[in-house]
Amino acid sequence: MDGPSEASGALLPPASQTVDEPPKTVKTTEQLWADYGSVPEPTKPEYVCRSCVEMDGEEASHLTASPASDDSSLEDEGPYEPGRDELCPAPVELSSHYWDNVTTTYMQIWPLLVGNLLEWYEFGVFAYVEPQITENFFPSEAITWLVFSLSLIMRPLGGIIAGKLSDHLGRKTILVLAMWGMTISTIGQGLLPSDKTGGIWGLSVGMPLMIVLRIIQGLSAGAGIGGISTFLSEHSKRQNLGITVSWIHVSSNFANALAGGQVMLLTLWLSDDAMALYGWRIPFVIAAIPAAWLLGNIDRLHEEDEHKHLIDANEEGQKEEETINKEDSSFGSAWENTKKDFMKAKDVFMTMDPDGPWNVVKRNKTKITMLILALAPKVSIRYMAPIYGPTYVDDEGGSGEVGLGASVLSQFIVFLLALGVGWLTDLYGVGRVLIWNNILVLALGFPLFYLLGVHAENSLWVIMLLGVAFGILQSLVSTSYLYVAEMFITSTRGATTGFAYNTASAIWGGLAPFYATMLKGQIQYFPAWYAGFCGLIGTVVIFWNRNEHFAGRIRQVHIRRDPY
Repeated sequence: MDGPSEASGALLPPASQTVDEPPKTVKTTEQLWADYGSVPEPTKPEYVCRSCVEMDGEEASHLTASPASDDSSLEDEGPYEPGRDELCPAPVELSSHYWDNVTTTYMQIWPLLVGNLLEWYEFGVFAYVEPQITENFFPSEAITWLVFSLSLIMRPLGGIIAGKLSDHLGRKTILVLAMWGMTISTIGQGLLPSDKTGGIWGLSVGMPLMIVLRIIQGLSAGAGIGGISTFLSEHSKRQNLGITVSWIHVSSNFANALAGGQVMLLTLWLSDDAMALYGWRIPFVIAAIPAAWLLGNIDRLHEEDEHKHLIDANEEGQKEEETINKEDSSFGSAWENTKKDFMKAKDVFMTMDPDGPWNVVKRNKTKITMLILALAPKVSIRYMAPIYGPTYVDDEGGSGEVGLGASVLSQFIVFLLALGVGWLTDLYGVGRVLIWNNILVLALGFPLFYLLGVHAENSLWVIMLLGVAFGILQSLVSTSYLYVAEMFITSTRGATTGFAYNTASAIWGGLAPFYATMLKGQIQYFPAWYAGFCGLIGTVVIFWNRNEHFAGRIRQVHIRRDPY
């Protein structure tokens, strides 16, 4: 032959010449998501969802999801087939290893629960020492409750910005920064100069700093609760999601009980003057102990979830380097790790499209609106009963100390019942449990608050109503965080969940004590009317949500099937 063979239609290189391997391509998030949610081709290995892996050898009925071309198509509010899920189409069934998995999961997530406890502890302390804070910083009770509400007003902003960053960087990075923000703001409030300690100078410095720290607390808390609920919904085993997410409610109510218990003991031990001078500061400063322990152990969290698949594929080379750095930094201080997280967050924030988070909200506006309205009963009872309840009892002629004790009792009741509600959620679906709660708030919210106001001077009535009845009612919303996380796809879940839940908390919960303080002279027993109004809105909307789900007009499940 005079030349190389062309029988195959292509020139063959000499035997001594090597053929360069084609360059490796890194898939974009959109390309990965298309593979992640599409029907597997016969020649392509099928992605096995986490539910199937968790069946522990039992047969799993894995359903393939409907095709998805890109991220945005999954967010379009168009028709879809109910019961089919882009992420995890397998039905959830409780296995014989259910309680073993619960214990294992708890051992992995306890740093998050301590962080959530720290967040709610601060809210509880501020609410329970509101009279002393008013005496030290503000001219009226209404202004103090407005400053309290300021943290809740800032939470949606913190939720959407931090959520968007977590969609880029991972949930753990943002959670670490949120924990630092909550720690600084909580301890800082207990160290501020005030009118009692510094006269006019103390007031002129302390009051604006109190407002600044409340803003930091709100931004951090918005990042924290959205990040925690998202992390748990993605990290936990699918069949245990209900009881795992209910730990958020357990830790938050235990935090309020801890805050209320401390304030109650301080009011018994100290005189009114001593309580106003320095006693109210003690619960804020004591938070340094669990905060130091938390920040020293937060690196134990591992982001083993479907969100990690998106990050790994989009930043494959960078991820390998980050993994090495994380392994090396595990022996360093928590502060060094936090500085690295802060620099990563700053780099992403500086290059992020300013309209990016809001575009995510606009694409999901119907779902977010549904959630904000459907959560009205949950957050109204959550704030009006344990937070504002002691003040309400005092305003109606009862004993504020008895009201505070009843509030602490209600928190312990939630602490005992919340995990049972999580188990019911795993059995019957998070949507169904939330429907039960909204109906009960509609039926009982008005009469319970009305009777509490009428019988405020009777300690037994206060204990039975504010302590027992509202404790049972609050426990039924233990898994509402999962209902929010279910609504959204993984790549945007951080921003959408953070914004939706925190907006509902600000409107219906955080501002509720301010509403009550401003209107108590115009509307008698305002909390009763408010609870009935929120119960009505939430019940109507939750049934609307259910109808939209079964009609196939809105994708309402992205983690587990059959929420109702």
